[in-house]
Amino acid sequence: MEGAAEAGSAMFERIDPITGAVASRSKAFGVADAQQVADRAAEAFATWSTTGPNARRAMLGAARQNARGIYRYTHGAIRQLADFKPVQTLSAQPAKKPPG
Repeated sequence: MEGAAEAGSAMFERIDPITGAVASRSKAFGVADAQQVADRAAEAFATWSTTGPNARRAMLGAARQNARGIYRYTHGAIRQLADFKPVQTLSAQPAKKPPG
């Protein structure tokens, strides 16, 4: 998290189950990080609670569209992987000679 208050550099690694290689790294959150996130959420709620219904609807609609775009993108990529068929290898048998 940007500007995290907790000292230390503990990292979380996500391992690719197929290759065993590190797929991504991220800062591991601690108690102070969680408190900071909760504090920011409380600050944001103060503004959100005074926002009118039309503005809320517009913001939630935009968030929904973003989520749909992400879903479509990732779902499409997953479908492509699921539908992937490897190229068939040529047979090791010799070709048949045409009659005649």
